[in-house]
Amino acid sequence: MRNKQIYAQKAQKTPGFMYSPLDLPREFPLDVVLGGRRDDEPIRFLHVHNALEIGYCRDGSGTLFVGSKVLPFRGGDMTVITDLEMHRCQSARGTSSSWTWFFFQPALLLEPQFAGQYVYEAARYSGADFSNVLSGRDFSAIIAIIKEMTGEARSRNAHYRASLRALILVLLNRLHAAFGKRRFRVRDVPARRDIERICPALDLVSRQHHEPLALPLLASACHMSLRNFQIVFMRAMGCSPGQYLIRTRVRSAQGMLAGTDAAITQIALSCGFGSLSSFNRNFRKVAGRAPRAERGR
Repeated sequence: MRNKQIYAQKAQKTPGFMYSPLDLPREFPLDVVLGGRRDDEPIRFLHVHNALEIGYCRDGSGTLFVGSKVLPFRGGDMTVITDLEMHRCQSARGTSSSWTWFFFQPALLLEPQFAGQYVYEAARYSGADFSNVLSGRDFSAIIAIIKEMTGEARSRNAHYRASLRALILVLLNRLHAAFGKRRFRVRDVPARRDIERICPALDLVSRQHHEPLALPLLASACHMSLRNFQIVFMRAMGCSPGQYLIRTRVRSAQGMLAGTDAAITQIALSCGFGSLSSFNRNFRKVAGRAPRAERGR
C-alpha cells in the first residue's frame, strides 16, 4: 500500500477531465491513503479511477462534485464513488479537511476467497438520485467498519490483508443492505462524453462561483454556441447552467456553515449571493432548510 496522493500517478488528460488509473497489484488490488488532506483550492480536473473509492472525512467540511451532483460534506461523513462517475472535491473556503481513502477493485480483491458472498453493482451507487456522501449520523455502523479498516491498514501486522478483505466484504454487504432495494438503471448515469464537453464550464463554476458568471462566458469556455451549450449542459447535468451555479453556491455555503464561525451574511456574500434574502430563499430551495438550521446540525 502507498500512503501518497493519487494524483501523482500517471494520468491521461483532456480539457477539464483526467482519467487517473490506479496501478493496483494483482495479488492485493487495494491502495490506502491514510493521511490525505484537501485544501480549499478546487481540483482543476474532474477525474475518474478504475476502482471503487471509499473515503472517510476525519475533520473539516466542503463540497464534493460527482457527475451532475454537488454535495456538501463534513467531518465524520463517508463517500462512495464508483468508476462510473467523474468527481472532484474541495474544502470550505479558508479551511482544509483530512481524509482516509481506500481504492480497490471488489471482484479482484474478494475473489476467489469470497466468491458469491458479496453483491456489488457500481450503478447502484451512481446516478443523479444517489447521494455519494453518507452522513456520519445516519450511517454510523458502516463508518465504524471504515475506522476498523483504517486501524488494520495502519497496523500492517502479519494478517492485515486477510482482515482487510474480511472487513471490505462486510462493508459491501452493509452498503447493499442499505441500498439494495434502490432502483437504478445504468443509463441514468450521465454520459461521460457530455460531461467532458462541458468540463471547462464546470471548472469555472467550481473556481469562480462566488463571482458573477454570465452564461455566454461559460459557453465560450467550452467553445460552443450558447444554444448548443444549454442543450448539452441540461442533458449532462439534469439542470440549467444557472440552476447548477446556484446549487454550487449553496453547497459551498453549507461547507462554510459547518466548518467556520463566519457570520451568515458574510457567508452569503462570499458565496456569490447579492443579498441575504436571495441567499435564504435559494438555500431553502436547495438544502430544504434554513441556513441557521444547517449550522446546528
